[in-house]
Amino acid sequence: MRRLKAKMPAAQRAELSARLCGHVLRLPQWQEARVVMLYNALPDEVDLTILMKHAWKEKKRVLLPKVMNEAEMEVRTVNPDTPFTTGAYGIDEPHGSTFHDFLSIDLVLVPGMAFDRRGHRLGRGKGYYDRFLSRLPHAFKLGVCFSYQFLETVPTDSFDCQVDSVLFQ
Repeated sequence: MRRLKAKMPAAQRAELSARLCGHVLRLPQWQEARVVMLYNALPDEVDLTILMKHAWKEKKRVLLPKVMNEAEMEVRTVNPDTPFTTGAYGIDEPHGSTFHDFLSIDLVLVPGMAFDRRGHRLGRGKGYYDRFLSRLPHAFKLGVCFSYQFLETVPTDSFDCQVDSVLFQ
């Protein structure tokens, strides 16, 4: 999967990311959500920048993850003025206060190396999202990926959290 991800040209990744964001904007889960958790993409992931801008225009509360150490990920509220620094794994991570009201999160867009038809997710091996998503049984979890990342099955363990749906382009 890493080789396939590395082969995708940046222009194609940008075009498909924009299309996928357009599909997300039409989902009822997006339209009804007041608090959304997105992510700042790695170079080989679906870029959600379009969604972040739309969320702010729509007066949604936007959350982004921040890696704290080898086992812990926190969530921060972000707005157009939030400062960022390059953090763990080269990802732009937000400054600011930690968000704790997990019950208010309506929608979480989840990156992954691959997803399958049953909502299983193959991550990058650190377990950040699995640990975090287990704390959000009420939130709608939407996996987002490129079509080649959507497989019949992916390997799973007992601690892996499933997503409710997968959207791919």
